[in-house]
Amino acid sequence: MEKVVEDLGECIKDAKARLGYQKVVLAGWSGGGSLSMFYQQQAQHATVTSSPSGDGPDLTRLDLPAADGIMLLAAHISRHGTLTEWLDASILDETDPTKRDPELDLYHPDNPNQPPYSQEFLARYRQAQIDRNRRITAWVKDKLAELAARGRPDDEFCFVVHGTMADPRWLDPTVDPNERTRAPAIWVIREW
Repeated sequence: MEKVVEDLGECIKDAKARLGYQKVVLAGWSGGGSLSMFYQQQAQHATVTSSPSGDGPDLTRLDLPAADGIMLLAAHISRHGTLTEWLDASILDETDPTKRDPELDLYHPDNPNQPPYSQEFLARYRQAQIDRNRRITAWVKDKLAELAARGRPDDEFCFVVHGTMADPRWLDPTVDPNERTRAPAIWVIREW
């Protein structure tokens, strides 16, 4: 995924040079929306010199042509933003997903926080999701550094992220309200 911005730049160049298009409009659907916006920002003013893992590409060294326009079609904020908003904030230990904060467990019937959620609960829940994301990220970076220190940076190491279907919006339609109703039961079935 780190090279997708470079690939997109090459597609724009090809559309103009080989296919003869005078103008190119990027159409970003779903995660392509945030990608298109990121691409355009970097094409106009490149600032990214490496990926989060520390390797390439250095976007400041690439010739990224700006698009002539952008369409956003059912776009979401980004992969990292969406996946963070879906993380189960109640999980306290990645090696044992049964260790949970019961007040953050959206699907536990004894959780005192039930829809419609208070703003205080939502703020606490969202912060706990960010904190969990950062713990996972720190673990991954530590594991990558450990593998590199052993002289085996390309080794694979499996890591399962449990609890990835826990966005309060699915249970409480008053969060980011629109015409939707509460999520279907398939999202919330759980036996205790």
